Amino acid sequence: MLNSSWEANHPILSDVSFCQTGESLKKVITDILIGNLFSIPVAIICLLLVNRAGRKWLYCPMITICGLSILLMLLIDNELSVLILGCLFTSISNNVWIAYKTWSSELFPTTVRSTAIGILNLIGHTGSILGMTIFALLFYKSCTATLIIFSFLGLLSGFAALFLPDTTNVDIS
Repeated sequence: MLNSSWEANHPILSDVSFCQTGESLKKVITDILIGNLFSIPVAIICLLLVNRAGRKWLYCPMITICGLSILLMLLIDNELSVLILGCLFTSISNNVWIAYKTWSSELFPTTVRSTAIGILNLIGHTGSILGMTIFALLFYKSCTATLIIFSFLGLLSGFAALFLPDTTNVDIS
């Protein structure tokens, strides 16, 4: 009954199975594992550079590279190249928070810092949930448009961050 209801409401998708099995599942898991393994050296580099290069100058290039890697995945038609770009995106996006969390907490005066971080976390977590939901909905409408939108958001974030002050070696009282 449930299956026929799905087919009645989604006739275009009724013949498509979204579950991966066998070799296809192994390939997906291997690709994810490779991307996450590359996150380890990027995390070490970020931890070493966050106080040397500065939070702003670590965050801006990292988020820009994430946006560009999504855009390049659309333009490149080679499976290995897309895998490399996917690994690059995964490793950087998993670690950009190191610079972001440190930097964002230092941008607020001490008197309102805890409240501001709490509000930012609430907005950020709500945005994460909405982002995943919107991504899924848009992806089924137009894969290309979805990736362009999220690439643009990454590039916009990197550009907007250029206008914020760098807090490295600054008294933040």
